[in-house]
Amino acid sequence: MLTNEPTAYGFYKALWTRDIVAAVIKTEFDITMHPAAVSKMLRRIGLTPQRPVRKAWCIFWPIVNTYSAQP
Repeated sequence: MLTNEPTAYGFYKALWTRDIVAAVIKTEFDITMHPAAVSKMLRRIGLTPQRPVRKAWCIFWPIVNTYSAQP
């Protein structure tokens, strides 16, 4: 699980969610875990929720040049 993305387990999302982790644990180890329990377990081993960085889809250069030219 640590070296693969969820897509390797047949999920369409590329980000791990606690529901996906719970489903993979059920499939791989035949252990049913509530998503809240998965969150606690992940937190105990030092993994915390991360949000993807939002990036601009396109750059509007006239605005960028206006702000970068200001002192």
